[in-house]
Amino acid sequence: MLNPRMTVILRHLLKAETAVTSEFLAKVLAVTSRTVRNDIKELETIVKEYGASIKSIRGTGYELVLHDEQNFRKLLYGIVEQEKENEEMPIMPEDRVHYILKRLLLAENYIKLDSLADELYISRSTLQNDLKDVKTIFGRYGITLEKRPNFG
Repeated sequence: MLNPRMTVILRHLLKAETAVTSEFLAKVLAVTSRTVRNDIKELETIVKEYGASIKSIRGTGYELVLHDEQNFRKLLYGIVEQEKENEEMPIMPEDRVHYILKRLLLAENYIKLDSLADELYISRSTLQNDLKDVKTIFGRYGITLEKRPNFG
């Protein structure tokens, strides 16, 4: 269904009175605007199945357009149910950093960047930005991250 970022994007589109820019959403989610555009593309295909569309207005942003409100409510109900199941998946940057800290501290072996990025539904570059904060926090306690090519 929807990844946590797409849920946040959909919420902003639902409550917005005017078009929402990808730059604004990127700041809210602490990802690149390209990641937001990719998520919106994927979100567009999902909301179409539920009687809605995402209208892209050049130079202005995105708007959610409802065509079948009854059908769209089914999607919203599904999102609420999904959130109950996935309550632990971090969305905000600070939450992701804490998640990564725990994940690295509890890992018995190397963790590949791509695997961790997929697990968090973020791009590799977003993960690398979060890892800078992780390294800073580890540094306070004299902990270093060890990188090994082809291992993680």
